[in-house]
Amino acid sequence: MKSCVMPKPKPKQQLLEDVTALLEQNISITEIAERLNIPRYSIYNWRSLGYVPIPHVKKNNFYEPPEILSSELDVESLLDRAEKRFDRLHKKKESITWFPYKMKQAGPFGLCFFGDPHIGDEGCNVKLLREHINIVNNTDGLYGIGMGDYTNNWAGRLAQNMAPLEETTRPQTWKLVDWFFKSVDWFLLIKGNHDVWSGNDDVLEFMYKGAVPIQDWQSKFKVVCPNKREFKIWVAHDFHGHSIYNPLHGPMKKGKFTGQADVYVAGHKHNWALYHVEDADNKKTYWASRARGYKYFDNYANVLGIEEQQHGASVVAIFDPDVEGPASIQMFADVKESAEYLTWKRSKLK
Repeated sequence: MKSCVMPKPKPKQQLLEDVTALLEQNISITEIAERLNIPRYSIYNWRSLGYVPIPHVKKNNFYEPPEILSSELDVESLLDRAEKRFDRLHKKKESITWFPYKMKQAGPFGLCFFGDPHIGDEGCNVKLLREHINIVNNTDGLYGIGMGDYTNNWAGRLAQNMAPLEETTRPQTWKLVDWFFKSVDWFLLIKGNHDVWSGNDDVLEFMYKGAVPIQDWQSKFKVVCPNKREFKIWVAHDFHGHSIYNPLHGPMKKGKFTGQADVYVAGHKHNWALYHVEDADNKKTYWASRARGYKYFDNYANVLGIEEQQHGASVVAIFDPDVEGPASIQMFADVKESAEYLTWKRSKLK
């Protein structure tokens, strides 16, 4: 049976008025309690509840008090600052909504969406990651987009429970991250849930801000080609929505209800899938996709009894601005195959 604590009733009005009158005479709480035969803590409690006023300090009559300036902003200054901050946030949101990448080279190009690397984790397939980096670097017109969760970046209780189990130390992990970010020509870096666990101590922002666009969780951008053809890409560490029957429920939901992008790409859930559809309602053909990532051994998945997929660590989109219709974008779950396809497409330019 649950116990129920009833709130104490408000004291009689006459008693409160008596206490208030004595407080206004600068009589101490101890003396008031003795005069009225009530506990001192009752007066303190009534004061905290606003039943009786907090007494003002007695004003002296024998000197002119010095003027001590406050370091705090007044109300108008606070409001002005809040208004300016809101304007900055609004302008930033507008500036990053379908912001343009203006391509300098004509012809087909590709974007490799690197799934969650979790660099430093023993389950990270480093051999495959290095292989994919090498392919991107040696394929003309192929660029990288980071989908987030670059390290485990354990925080809170996870830092206490999980970090000691890892062979790679935190400084070693950041050394590997630095190698990863300096190894690819990046279009964009997205921050995932593991990345934002750093809070205000955001290492990614500190190390790479200005060198490459970095966005929290998601980004909507368009690629503008020299022939004025535009491709809209919406990437997110994950899209809202989940289904055990459809690994692309979130990206497909976004495509169905917004109809804005040509390509939707997610990561996060350590599985992969590709889906190409013509949405007759929105009069739009789009790709929905998810990259599996490079963490091939995961104790958490093992506990849940989830089998690990073996492909789709990264997914690649190949764009041809000179082709009309659905064939202008092709997506692959095999980085090597996509690079060969892009190389063949670009060879026809010569």
